[in-house]
Amino acid sequence: ANPGGALLFRGEVASLVPVVLCLYIGPGPSATASLPSIVNTLIFFATLSLSRLWLYCFDLVQLQALLVALERHPRRSEFSAMQVTMENAFDLAKYLVVLVFNKPDQYKWTAMISLVAVMVAVSRPSEYGGPD
Repeated sequence: ANPGGALLFRGEVASLVPVVLCLYIGPGPSATASLPSIVNTLIFFATLSLSRLWLYCFDLVQLQALLVALERHPRRSEFSAMQVTMENAFDLAKYLVVLVFNKPDQYKWTAMISLVAVMVAVSRPSEYGGPD
């Protein structure tokens, strides 16, 4: 198991929770540029940026693990092709979700779907230290 990958996954969940909370219990669309509105915005963008950093670091860890595991594997290119195919499929799903929930008052649903997807991935047994 790779405890670094598990830590990165859990860090992404921990940073997405405040993002979702900011969208659900934030000051609302009628709020002016008050202190609560500014704080909500800062928390939102800071934790959203942090979640992208966790994801980027996890991608580096999993890519390194994959390269080491497949170094001499005879079907290495098939695994790489499947990985790219899955990435493209999930990118397509992401774009479809954004097309469906495209209004600012619906962004909270996009954030919730993202959080649930990451939580499901964290809960799955894997090489990265998910539950056994």
